[in-house]
Amino acid sequence: MNKKIETDYSLLDKLPYPILVINDKYDVIFLNTSAKKEYLSDISDNKNNIENLKDKKCYKISHGYDKPCYEMGEICPIKNLLENKDINIYKINHNHRGQFYRVEASRFDFNNFLFFESHNDVSDFVSEIEEIKSRDELTRLLNLSSFSSKISEIIADTKDLFLLILLDIHNLTYINQFYGLSNGDRLLKKIGSLLIDTFKDTDIIARVAGGEFGILFRNIKKKEDAFIIKSKLDSIFKNPIDIKGKNILTEINAGAALFPDDGADFKILYERAGAALFNAKKKRTGDIEFFNYEMAEKAESFVKAESLVDNAVKKNLFIFYYQPYFSTEDLSIGGFEALARIKDEEGRIYNPSSFIDYLENSVYLEAFEEYALETVVKKIKKHNINISLNISGKSFSKPNFMKKVLSACYNVGGSLTIEITERVLIEDIKKRNLS
Repeated sequence: MNKKIETDYSLLDKLPYPILVINDKYDVIFLNTSAKKEYLSDISDNKNNIENLKDKKCYKISHGYDKPCYEMGEICPIKNLLENKDINIYKINHNHRGQFYRVEASRFDFNNFLFFESHNDVSDFVSEIEEIKSRDELTRLLNLSSFSSKISEIIADTKDLFLLILLDIHNLTYINQFYGLSNGDRLLKKIGSLLIDTFKDTDIIARVAGGEFGILFRNIKKKEDAFIIKSKLDSIFKNPIDIKGKNILTEINAGAALFPDDGADFKILYERAGAALFNAKKKRTGDIEFFNYEMAEKAESFVKAESLVDNAVKKNLFIFYYQPYFSTEDLSIGGFEALARIKDEEGRIYNPSSFIDYLENSVYLEAFEEYALETVVKKIKKHNINISLNISGKSFSKPNFMKKVLSACYNVGGSLTIEITERVLIEDIKKRNLS
């Protein structure tokens, strides 16, 4: 459910020796400043960027070869890593422009490899590289990969209870839009610092996605200890956070899974904390939601709906069926109700029950309803009929959307009926009765 944060290779510019990031096709996808000076000095006008090269193969850049080094009788550390999945680092001596270097290739991220060389013993720099690989660029907290590794090590070495919490900044999109992306980034850095200051050294904290943090709480005696954790989180987020003189109120949702009850390895534990977080996002209470197996089924359904809607938006797969409704007086056709469906590339039809819950809570809602309005208005004009269209009540809180609805009504008069989805009215009534 969560999107990975893309690796920012610019961190490697801080290291004083040539570094190349090479993918599994032997293409160079990044060179740090030292590597540009070493390998790309012959590019004119000082535009020594990898984008300026037609041939980005590592063997072309480093040796001037037209085919891989191993076909030229040399040892290729990247090839060795590709062929030996159990090996993470491969070291050799390397001849470049008549000079011998100690070089090393290591697995970096996804299907990419790190290749670096130095006149010195490269082992002097391994700790620096490992630190860069393990950290989130913005907050300097652990990234998801290193968070996973550390927790897996703990699981292998303990039978004690611990709690994994995934914490989501619920209103981050709004904050980025209203205060600007730079202030949104400053807020994330500040939250990272506050989490470190608030929790113990034995707790492990990471930024695992854009606005999402992971926290592992050790020394948990019982599930109810989460209430103590919740009170500490409240101390961070109950008041606005000052960012360059702007007081930003930050809302959170949190999902939790308990080891070993909810999962015996990191992958399962993380997925189940994610399922609990998904449930928390729907409730928006600010409380910590604990995993249960009903949540897992809902989360699986959510993932399927997310994929379905994403594909439908990208490939324009939404269609409308028009169901007639009748006059109670003479049973004449009074008009038609527009019913949304998704028709995939293979012709399968998906009813709203497969996707509507996700759609109403997704970033696609406004674009979909604009498309629905446009489609229905065209149908009314073409056939001179009455059509009713369901619109989520959430959309009416957006002034720009209201203008579009009024414009559509103006174009077709009383032939367009707007109905607010029943679920929104029911939720609103419940909230009012509880308040």
